[in-house]
Amino acid sequence: MGASAKIIAISLPILLAACSQQAETDGELSEQPKVTVQVMQPQSVTLTDRFMGKTRAVHQVAIMPKVSGYLINQVFVDGAYVKQGDLLFEIDPKPFQAEVARLEANLAQKSAQLALQAKKHEKAQMLLKQEALSSLEVDQIAAELQGKKAEVQSAKAALNYAILDLENTRIFAPFDGVMSDSHVSIGALVGPDAEPLSSLVSSNKMRVDIQLDEKQHLNKLQKRIQAGEALDSPEVTLTLANGTRYKHMGEIDFIDNHVDSRNGTIRFRVTFPNPEGLLLPGQFVSVSSEYDVADQQLVIPQSVVQEDQGGRYVYTVNQDNVVEARYVQLGQRQAKDWIVKSGLKAGERLVLSGLQSIRPGFEVDVQQPIALANKG
Repeated sequence: MGASAKIIAISLPILLAACSQQAETDGELSEQPKVTVQVMQPQSVTLTDRFMGKTRAVHQVAIMPKVSGYLINQVFVDGAYVKQGDLLFEIDPKPFQAEVARLEANLAQKSAQLALQAKKHEKAQMLLKQEALSSLEVDQIAAELQGKKAEVQSAKAALNYAILDLENTRIFAPFDGVMSDSHVSIGALVGPDAEPLSSLVSSNKMRVDIQLDEKQHLNKLQKRIQAGEALDSPEVTLTLANGTRYKHMGEIDFIDNHVDSRNGTIRFRVTFPNPEGLLLPGQFVSVSSEYDVADQQLVIPQSVVQEDQGGRYVYTVNQDNVVEARYVQLGQRQAKDWIVKSGLKAGERLVLSGLQSIRPGFEVDVQQPIALANKG
């Protein structure tokens, strides 16, 4: 066999193998990408608004003495739950008791002087009738009687004030709640101008303030009015910092009467019951509220949304099974889905899978389309 024949014999299997590989590659390229699609249909939508906030007590007060004196007793245990009217602190009452006794004696003296002056006036009236006294002298005695009455009234007022000071040596809880620790020691000189003795916070309810955008609030309000719905407070849920959901529902019990001009928001106050005492003032929490959208909406999965310099877009398949890129405007998130504001219409086919292997203009092999159930 000649050299040329040997070369042809050796090269032929290689050439055949190469042609076979090329044919397989051409077959793969000519195969249409397979995609699954979803037929877009409007559906009823329930949205969730979430807000971050911090809890605060309904009532919170610093326990301040109304009178100055030496602290002689702390009745409660630090951190204890107390009821309205429970005794908390006692200030040495002895100086105030002495002042009350002094003013009681002063009142007795003034009352005696008043009684004597009243008798003088009565006698003067009799003498005036007998023309034994002039009317001027009688008027002078009557004026002295009025002065004695004023002195008695002043003595009574001073005594009442001293009694009030004596009562204020005993400090009581103004409402039910949990005490902090005491800020002063027994024997310390305390008073209204000194530091607080302790603090008390109510615990049966907790509040969270949230800020709602003015436009968002008005849009919701107008839709509910137009739909003839009652403007009742929606149910509100709370999620703690560790991710657990609080079992008691809250309610919006106050909406501020003005818009914050700095950020265009309205303050809402949400109140939650706290029977177990799980909520404490100052906790960071997440507050959420669900509400139904009045009109049915188109909803698409977040996973199919892509983005370039032109904005957000999705792939659809037309009647000829050709891929098209559709730029969309998206509204609020709903879990893992987006509400579509514009860019898609009902009945269009949205590509759900096979996104990596397609481009606009590709003809695709559409698998069994998924019809989105109409929840309305």
